[in-house]
Amino acid sequence: MNTESMVKLLLVGMLLWSFSLEAQVRIGYGSTPVRGAILDLNSKSGYRGGLLFPSVEIADLQYIPTDFTDYANSSVAERDNALHLSGTIVYNSRSINSIAIGFYVWNGRDWNPISVSENDLWKLQGNTVPPNSKNFIGTINQQPLVFKTANVEAMIISGINHFVGIGTSTPRARLDVAENILVNGITIGNGKLAPYSWQTTVVGFDALGRVSEDSYRNTAIGTYALRLLRKGIGNMAIGYGSLHGILEGDDNLAIGTSAMFLAGRVGNGCNSNCAIGTASLMNLEAGSQNVALGRSTISNLQRGSYNLALGANAGLGLKFGSNNITIGNGAHLSSDSVSNELNIANLIYGINLQSYTINGVGIGTNRPDPSYRFYVNGKSGGTTGWTAISDIRFKKDILSLSGSLQKILDLQGVSYSWRTGEFEGKNFDDRSQLGFIAQDVEAIIPQAVSIGEDGYYSLDYNKIIPVLVEAIKEQESKHKKEISEMEARISKLESLLSR
Repeated sequence: MNTESMVKLLLVGMLLWSFSLEAQVRIGYGSTPVRGAILDLNSKSGYRGGLLFPSVEIADLQYIPTDFTDYANSSVAERDNALHLSGTIVYNSRSINSIAIGFYVWNGRDWNPISVSENDLWKLQGNTVPPNSKNFIGTINQQPLVFKTANVEAMIISGINHFVGIGTSTPRARLDVAENILVNGITIGNGKLAPYSWQTTVVGFDALGRVSEDSYRNTAIGTYALRLLRKGIGNMAIGYGSLHGILEGDDNLAIGTSAMFLAGRVGNGCNSNCAIGTASLMNLEAGSQNVALGRSTISNLQRGSYNLALGANAGLGLKFGSNNITIGNGAHLSSDSVSNELNIANLIYGINLQSYTINGVGIGTNRPDPSYRFYVNGKSGGTTGWTAISDIRFKKDILSLSGSLQKILDLQGVSYSWRTGEFEGKNFDDRSQLGFIAQDVEAIIPQAVSIGEDGYYSLDYNKIIPVLVEAIKEQESKHKKEISEMEARISKLESLLSR
């Protein structure tokens, strides 16, 4: 061995000996390490550089990569449990399985990313996140995200199906809550619960999404239910498009597809209406306390209140009016703009409904004569007769009839036929009739004749009976007088003949 080789060997030995004796090492400019540093890397002006860490490719944060020296052929268990490598720092040079590029440190069981910037940290006081930031809180593998308080699991987000569990570690649905929940307002479906809403339940796409003023106790179930409501309390809409267009209103109930669909769309307010059935009260613009039960019941009503319609298509033609009652499938009213009418099964009709009383009821006609409280268009019958109140306690100015016989003699009975088909709404019989002409009777017994609001005459045959009775009595009295006179004359003649 020559002298030069011996000198080199001696220097190497001294260096190794110094490492074994000294606790500090400095590499670079200068010879004395910084106090307290085990390894001090330094550089001088004119020759600068950095520390280059080894690069690896981490495919799974739970294991040592197979490209680690001595781990290429290691088992999964060996690469999972490598406590002796705790503190190892590497640079992940390629993103595999959504594992970000960057520095990682091995804690003995897992790789943990090392934040190299303060901006990469989530602070307890919150962060300022720039636009289009890719920052997030969560995992980058299929491990669940667990939230704890007092070191007790409070919520978990599954890493496989992304189910959220509260009070359970194994959520079985998108949201799985193990215990009771208290909700002030809830929305289910594609949409959001509008602000200013509380004590509200919403289920359906874009249901109740426009509230702009204080509103509460509303329930919307179905796509577009209560969609345009701006202000309202206590409304309930169940069904596609039910109460869709209402802008302001309280205490309305709509059940069925498009029930009260356009109600209140002009903003005048609709309150306390009840519509049950597809398209019932569909076009109501303004009105309160209407009740519609059945498909398309009063569906064309635009303005009106206190209407009652029961049965499919009941009151379908009504557009403007109040206080109407229609009962029965297809029961209709006399016109599209009318109030205070009654129709039961297109058989029994009423007019002038006021203060819960009916001033005119018709059977067989939708235009009963308002002169009568009860009007029958056609034949009527029964097993008993009509009765009329006649108690003397109800009567005054009682006078005996006179001249009744002459009145009966003046009456002219006729036979006639009705002009069928010439008068709308009159159910005339086509058989030959017997009776009187009302205009003729009016001049003789005016109490038996009445004139309706339509100008037509009617005759109460019952009122002729008292005149007829008195006429018979007059006739009887006349006959008795004539008989008495005749008997007196006969007696006188017999007396003369007996002499």
